[in-house]
Amino acid sequence: MGPAAIAQAIAKLAKRAAAGTADVRLPGFAVCVSMDGSVYKSEVRAAATCADGGWHPLLLLVPLRLGLDRLNIAYIYSLQSLLALPQSIGIVGGRPGKSYYFVGLQGEQLLYLDPHEVQPALSAGLPDAASCHYGRGIRAMAISQIDPSLACACSHLSPTPLTSHYAPPVSRCP
Repeated sequence: MGPAAIAQAIAKLAKRAAAGTADVRLPGFAVCVSMDGSVYKSEVRAAATCADGGWHPLLLLVPLRLGLDRLNIAYIYSLQSLLALPQSIGIVGGRPGKSYYFVGLQGEQLLYLDPHEVQPALSAGLPDAASCHYGRGIRAMAISQIDPSLACACSHLSPTPLTSHYAPPVSRCP
């Protein structure tokens, strides 16, 4: 399954959970998937507005294809800018045959978690912080090496005007 299919699956699971038709209930949580690569404020508002006119916290997923067989370098600065936003939750992507969850950036290196790493189950008898799980080390990959098929994720916890969160990236052409 690629990032676009994962984004759609997350949206369907969140909808089922909010409706109480899943094993887990997540009240007041909405997901908006922008499948054409364009984010429309009206769609985001519609997904996040509850029946009483209030605002549900929103997970915005934007699946993208940023190149043919490899990432087009013209998008690197935009991805770096996206990861620097306070609303950014990360990027679902990887490289051919590998799936990763990119959570941060250091220079030209993407910091990531591998969702396939097997870890022992948490012990209910050990509520100590030492029982929490974390990777054995920070993993990093050059941003230019990621697969061009990815999904960007951002959160919107309040109805702050969407245009105040984002601005077009400034070109860094010499």
